[in-house]
Amino acid sequence: MNKIYLVLALAVLLVSCGQQVAPTGGPKDSIPPKLVMAVPEVNAKNFKSDRITLYFDEYITLDNPFEKITYSPIPKINPNADGKLRTITIKIKDTLEANTTYSIDFGESIKDVNEGNILKNFNYAFSTGEFIDSAFFTGQVFIAETGLIDSTLVAVLHNNLDDSAVTNAKPRYFSRLKGDGSFLFRNLKPGVYNLFAIKDQNGDRKYDQPSELIAFMDNTIIVGIDTSVVLYAFEAERIDTTIIK
Repeated sequence: MNKIYLVLALAVLLVSCGQQVAPTGGPKDSIPPKLVMAVPEVNAKNFKSDRITLYFDEYITLDNPFEKITYSPIPKINPNADGKLRTITIKIKDTLEANTTYSIDFGESIKDVNEGNILKNFNYAFSTGEFIDSAFFTGQVFIAETGLIDSTLVAVLHNNLDDSAVTNAKPRYFSRLKGDGSFLFRNLKPGVYNLFAIKDQNGDRKYDQPSELIAFMDNTIIVGIDTSVVLYAFEAERIDTTIIK
C-alpha cells in the first residue's frame, strides 16, 4: 500500500513539474514618485541657502527642466536643476530678495525611471522672511476667434502697472497653461497686478511681436480678493489690419 502511495505522489510531482506557466510579472506600476524629504523643508522660512535637495522614494528622471520648471518670482538668472538617482538638486544662482516667498512649480518634469509615471502638481515653496505668502489666482484662456485652446501661451502678472510693462519688462510672476487652457498662480504676495496671457515665442516673457497672441484684463486684479478669470486671446496685428480694410 505504501508503494502505491509513493507511485501516486511521484506521478503528481512529475505532472506539476511539466506544466510551465509564464510569470505574470505583477500589476503595472502606476504610482508616481513620492517626496520623502526636502532640505530645506517645504515651506521653509528664513531661507538662507543656495541649494535645495529633494529626496524621492524611487529612482527618478528630470525631463527638460529648463522648459518645464517654473520659478516665481521670476529670477534674473534661472537656477540649475539636476536629477540623479532618487534626488533632485536645485542650485540657486540669483540673489534672493528679503521677505519674499519663492515658488518652484515642477510641472510635468518629474517621472519615475521604470514606467515614466509623472508627479503632477508638485510645488516647492520657501520664504526668505517670517511667513509664506499663500494667495493664489487661477483662470482659463481661449482663442477669441475660434474658442479653441492654445496651451503654448503663458499667463503673466505684472506689479508694474504701466501699460508698456508687458512689452518692456519681465513680469513678476508667470504660469504655463495646461492642456485645458487653465493656469494657476500660487504663493502670491497680495496686491494689485495687471494680468496678461501671451504667446511668448522667444521665451523672454514679453509681448514684443504684434503677430503674437495676447489676452488681457481691462482692469487690474487684486490678488487676495480676486481669485479667477477667463481671458480671450487675439492677434493685435490681425485686428489692426481688419480695421484698416
